[in-house]
Amino acid sequence: MRHHPHWQPISIIAAQLQPARANVVQELAFSVTIAMAYIDAMLARGFDIDTVAPYFHFVINVDMDFFEGICKLRAFRKVWARLMKERYGATRPEAMKLRVMTSPSTSSLTLQQPLNNIGRLAIMATACALAGAGETMTTPLHDEAHALPAEDAIRVGAAIQHLVAHETGVADTIDPLAGSYYVESLTKRIEDESFAEIERIMNMGGALKAIEQGYFQRELGNEQYRRQREMEQGRRKLVGVNHLVVPEPKREMEIWRLDDEMESQQVQKLKALRARRDNAAVQVALEKVREAARTGTNLVEPCLAAVKVYATHGELCDAMREVFGVHHADSQTAGV
Repeated sequence: MRHHPHWQPISIIAAQLQPARANVVQELAFSVTIAMAYIDAMLARGFDIDTVAPYFHFVINVDMDFFEGICKLRAFRKVWARLMKERYGATRPEAMKLRVMTSPSTSSLTLQQPLNNIGRLAIMATACALAGAGETMTTPLHDEAHALPAEDAIRVGAAIQHLVAHETGVADTIDPLAGSYYVESLTKRIEDESFAEIERIMNMGGALKAIEQGYFQRELGNEQYRRQREMEQGRRKLVGVNHLVVPEPKREMEIWRLDDEMESQQVQKLKALRARRDNAAVQVALEKVREAARTGTNLVEPCLAAVKVYATHGELCDAMREVFGVHHADSQTAGV
């Protein structure tokens, strides 16, 4: 904020909770309380909420539950605005706005009958737009369950965005579903249940304490088990997986393959870099990174200084690993 005011360093990836099978309330509450942990740390350093809050950014996926996805995004905005205003005392409108990038969920895409994923992506992209988040939407591609996207899949994915933007009319008005009884009541239910979950987490001491105690992990594990059972029992249907399953011929799909030569080219470039840089200056810079890590001072400046003398990303990570170690999940808190 002081030295790079146009850089937004904090992005809360709620979208990573969704493939972990968080339900919408968990996704909202867990990600917001994680944001609150960062906010509280910044306020403790002497910053004010009206300055801090506008730097936060969320990445939120929309799943195949059409109305639930729309209402989740609407509830996210309401929860964030209320927390910033009522809990933290924000006064600037910019501090109460939710900055968000949305995307259809890759976890809804199937390996089986992959062309069905085109329909899934179109439905989820439409939900993103109806929820007022289409202007910052990314679109995964229908072959992503198989490999990194091929050229044809990229073109189809781009076309889906244009179809939603220019042919459906959903972008012609803000929040076109506002006033619908079902949409408003579902939004309110998600909002209320999320606040109850946020309060539960804050009573534990906040997101960090909840993670250390294994609460997030256990709750996600229970949700994973519940959804898997619903799939196995046929109560949750997935076309081509446990519903309308048909024998498939060999799939004639273009699969993107990485050229093995690219790896050797990158290795050679790295060797050449290390040969021509000032390696003594690199070691001095890396020791300053270690010292900042040991003393708990700001790591950004020594990391930038190390990059300027061509320390590599791997070397920077190794320097911090020497001080911080490597995280290993505690099976007593990570499992169900």
